[in-house]
Amino acid sequence: MAGYESAEQLQRVVQHLVELMKSDARVLKASKGSSFTVGFAITDLDETFLLTFKDGQIGGEVAADITPAQIKLTMDSETFDGVFGGEVDPMGAAMSGQIMFSGDLGLAMNLLGVVDDLRRIYTTAKARAGTA
Repeated sequence: MAGYESAEQLQRVVQHLVELMKSDARVLKASKGSSFTVGFAITDLDETFLLTFKDGQIGGEVAADITPAQIKLTMDSETFDGVFGGEVDPMGAAMSGQIMFSGDLGLAMNLLGVVDDLRRIYTTAKARAGTA
């Protein structure tokens, strides 16, 4: 678990992550009937990004205003990489204070349902961005 050296490096991975999510049948199917936004604040890089799940469609924006997000997750880049890379349990990280959570807990539970798929996609996104 190394985190990221720069905001630009994280941005490249997130852009690939969003593009891969948009075409992943399992994530699209899981998002059917759901509509929520997740804002991420990566503290050590002063970076934010937004993921949008809207009834079978996925969107994302780097350097986004996450104020209107229904779920907000704040963590450092090492924790982000660990959670999405499969080395850190998201619930355990939240309980230990590594992840600060605010927003709709019920909607956040929807996100936990696709964690394995997001981890699979994240690994590919890191490889495509040249950071794996």
